[in-house]
This record gives sequence, C-alpha cells and structure tokens, in this order.
Amino acid sequence: MKIIAILLFCVTAVLAAEQLKPNEWCSGAYLREAIRKCGAEYGATQADADDYIQHRPAANDKMKCYRACLFNECRAFNMDGSFVANAPQTTAFLASRINPSHWEPAEKAAKICIAKTPYGTDRCETVEQFSLCLTEKSPVKLSYEDNFIEKNR
Repeated sequence: MKIIAILLFCVTAVLAAEQLKPNEWCSGAYLREAIRKCGAEYGATQADADDYIQHRPAANDKMKCYRACLFNECRAFNMDGSFVANAPQTTAFLASRINPSHWEPAEKAAKICIAKTPYGTDRCETVEQFSLCLTEKSPVKLSYEDNFIEKNR
C-alpha cells in the first residue's frame, strides 16, 4: 500500500511540474505556408496578414475566417470549438519572439481572453473576439511579427 501511495505521489508530482508547452512548430516555414494556404482560400492580401500580425481588427467577416483558418492550421481548437490547453503558451511564444519580456503578459492576457471569449460553432468570430481581447488585456503591445520575418517580399 505504501508503494502505491509513493508511486501515485511521484506521478502526481511529475504531472504537476510539467508545464504546458507551446506549439513551437507553428512558426517559420510551417506558419508561412499556413498563411499562404489560408490567404489563397479566403483572398487575404498582405494588408490583411499585417492586420492579423499586429492584432488589428479584421477588415470583414471573410478575414475573420482567414484568421480562424490560421488557428485551425496551428491546431488551436478542440473538437467542440474551445481553445486547446496550450493556447496561452502558444500565444505567448508567438507574441514574444521579438521581445522575450512579452511572454508573461501575453500568456496572462491569453488566459484571461480564453476564459472570457465565448466559443462554439463560429470559430471565425471566436478568433476575432480573442484577438481583440488580447489587445485590450495586454499591458504591452503584442505582435506576431517575428514569426513572419520572411514574408513574401
């Protein structure tokens, strides 16, 4: 019985110590390809991509869906439309590449916004509300810019 209790304690301690990791693979060439693919599907321009990168409001409903497409490509949603558990860490990773000191405020804002953003079948509106909330709740200006340095230029 003692051995089972010790094993259970060890497993619990390891699981508690393990932090959620961001989807680091959703950057660089992979993300640029997602931008190309989603941009072609929704007719996004460079200005639309720049608006997304800088967390500016989407120009129209079609561009909200362009952004949702990018979130889908990076596997940011569960099957029910809710955000995956590591969405705050992935947001922090993407938003702090230029300035590592932005990790903590980005992660904190993402957690607040995920809790505040209603989700369901309209992922386009979910992503838009999440993005607008990030701008509102973050004490620092967030940008995904460093993930797109090799833009189509």
